[in-house]
Amino acid sequence: MSTASFTAASRCNATIVSRRDVAEDRAIIRVRPDSEIPSFEPGQFITVGLPRPVEGEIGADVRPAIIRRAYSIASAPGDAELEFFVVLIDAGRLTPHLWPLRAGGRLWMDNRCHGELTLRDVPAGVDLLLLATGTGIAPYVSMLRANAMKKRWRRLVLFHGVRTLGDAGYVDVMREQERADPSIAYVPVISRCEGPPPAGCRTGHVQQAFEPGVSESLGFRLNPADSHVFLCGNPAMVKSGQELLLQRGFAMHSRRRGDGNVHAERYW
Repeated sequence: MSTASFTAASRCNATIVSRRDVAEDRAIIRVRPDSEIPSFEPGQFITVGLPRPVEGEIGADVRPAIIRRAYSIASAPGDAELEFFVVLIDAGRLTPHLWPLRAGGRLWMDNRCHGELTLRDVPAGVDLLLLATGTGIAPYVSMLRANAMKKRWRRLVLFHGVRTLGDAGYVDVMREQERADPSIAYVPVISRCEGPPPAGCRTGHVQQAFEPGVSESLGFRLNPADSHVFLCGNPAMVKSGQELLLQRGFAMHSRRRGDGNVHAERYW
């Protein structure tokens, strides 16, 4: 074994426990670090990666670089593993290398979690509108798993934009949350739909959540006085959502000041 390959393997500190492929280019993986799981708030992310082997002479002090990428955590605090919703990006730096790994595969994981897309500054009992595209649903899954049935909000509506329903990944999980907690509504929004949409789904794009009458039809009124909105995923969706909300009297959230009711995170 070369020094390079030995050092690359030694830099890995976490193991893939399970993997579920939900579409040709999407998978849900659960990862267990060798040490304790870092503390985190639902909505935060952690950086994972794989060593990039560096060729070197035997006996040389070769320390391979880590190819890194941040992933939002979909599991709840206290779970035995961290869960991630991963999409294969053919031209990406990490996922082409991560994609072949199955249960038992080793990777590198940071020892700290980060991010401000959390409920920390959201008062209890308000209405929550959550918009996501693609794998941007992951932080919301963590929030729901951690807070459902705790009366953390009055009404929570999650619009999830996907190409097809098969890309959504968490339909069964969200439907189970709906059944257990009547305050929750999950609305997949399908952009490539032939014929009528499946029951409980819409067609088009998630920004339709801001159209007149849509929020009312789902049991709440989108009002800056008692609503908070979360935007996560495609930067174009996040940008247009922010612009529409600011025009309606909402304000961007500031962690430093602890105010504002629009919370956003771009995925690239």
